[in-house]
Amino acid sequence: MNKENILILYKYNAWSNAKILDAASGLTQEQFLAPAPFPHGSLQGTLVHALFGEWVWRKRWQGIPPTVRLKLEDFPGFPSFASLRTRWAEEETQLMNFVVNLTEERLYNKIKYTSTEGYPPFIPCQGRVNAKIV
Repeated sequence: MNKENILILYKYNAWSNAKILDAASGLTQEQFLAPAPFPHGSLQGTLVHALFGEWVWRKRWQGIPPTVRLKLEDFPGFPSFASLRTRWAEEETQLMNFVVNLTEERLYNKIKYTSTEGYPPFIPCQGRVNAKIV
């Protein structure tokens, strides 16, 4: 895996996220917030969880590992789909800037972080960049 491959994968990731968000944009506020039997309790909760994944890994790759998880019940900052989409666009920009500026050397450097659960894994940056896509 090299930088060019990673960039292609992250462009695909951005495209697929846009497709998901476009589909969700057609829902009413009630549908967006409605309790549901799938993980994270609602579409809102599931999308917040996905956004958290984008954010937490970018921060770890940048050497600033968050110490808390972004959970819907702890973070009511997305009361509407529009507010979530706005924040997602900001994260997408920051993530793509990181990937575009990633060097081949940095791609293979190991990253050190403490997970939000308190565990200190050591893994190559490339391993996490690849795993996030899959």
